Amino acid sequence: MVWLSNNTSVGTNVTNVTSWYKAGYFEEAVMSRFLRWTLLSLILLFGVVGNGMVCLVAYRNRRMRSFSYILITNLAVADLLSAVVGIPVYILNNYEETWTLGLVLCKLIKPSFPLFNIVVTNSLVAIACERFRGLVFPLSVKPGTTKTRLILVLLWLIAFLFALPSFWAMDIKTWEGYDVKQCREIFHKGKAELNLLYSKVYATFLFLMNNLFPMLIILFLYIKITATLKQISLLPVAMRMLRRSSSDASTPGVTPRQSWNLTNANQAASNRRQVMEKKFLRMLMVVVLVFVVFYVPYQIFFLVIEYHPHIIDQHSPHSIYYLTLYLYLLMWAPVALNPICYGSMNERYKKAFKALVRCSKEKEFKGIRRKLSSLQTFLSPASPVPKYKKSVV
Repeated sequence: MVWLSNNTSVGTNVTNVTSWYKAGYFEEAVMSRFLRWTLLSLILLFGVVGNGMVCLVAYRNRRMRSFSYILITNLAVADLLSAVVGIPVYILNNYEETWTLGLVLCKLIKPSFPLFNIVVTNSLVAIACERFRGLVFPLSVKPGTTKTRLILVLLWLIAFLFALPSFWAMDIKTWEGYDVKQCREIFHKGKAELNLLYSKVYATFLFLMNNLFPMLIILFLYIKITATLKQISLLPVAMRMLRRSSSDASTPGVTPRQSWNLTNANQAASNRRQVMEKKFLRMLMVVVLVFVVFYVPYQIFFLVIEYHPHIIDQHSPHSIYYLTLYLYLLMWAPVALNPICYGSMNERYKKAFKALVRCSKEKEFKGIRRKLSSLQTFLSPASPVPKYKKSVV
């Protein structure tokens, strides 16, 4: 809950803040609104095209259906749905300055935003766990098709359960004295104190489960993965020496030359795998960094406002207003940036994207040739025109 002057409260959604300022304080500058809508349109365009290509690549290419790539595809699906559902509704609501889509869509659309965001966070954690399993425990069995499907269902089910209170509490609020309707969470319609308390509890719960705890888990796993890739053991020195001595023991029935060739082959394969893992890990770390830089500040800002609403009265409401709008804008940036990270930092995605674009161009060219051929046939005379061979000099 965000409290502004005159002890008037508005919901934490940025569209509610926009509606309040439109009705009671001032309008956003025309250039600022044009800039925001242009950037949101570009984010929507790149998000739909980029994440759509990620999904299409996974559908058409069997090499992109390993467990890690399936989790990335799941993340892309959540980003795609978030962009398609969220950005047009936000632009419409921002333009109308009131909720015009009714109660049913209010209860379905608004809670879907945290649902998709939680799926993104769950996917990032699942990817980190998968890389940790593959590197630290390389002999463990990879998830099969059935287990992969169960994990995906579990990721979405957890996200739905976390967003369920928002589905239940979402309602339309009408402000007295203003022709403004807002779709917002109302946990208790009787007492404002209880509604504020429940709102604080739910906001804190979402911040912990969707931001703090997942980022701590990912940080720990990536530190362990990085240590493994650098061949730094976190075990005591005595256990490290014991493991090295046992691995150096000669294998019975193998000649020294065969042992030397086998060791070199294993070492070369291990080096190639480490290079691939480092590149893949670098891409994932950039994706996590994009999430932290662009998405988390929005959540921290409104969590602070939940517990310290007097901050708005102590600072310029004009500044808080613009800070709110642009933090919300930055929150959508990962939707467009994630596919760019995949295509620029992963060789498989880069080749698959190029092949997809090349294939679409070839199909378009063939379609144009087919249309020209049919047009030429239609315009040609009934009798065939004789063709003359060129004389060879």
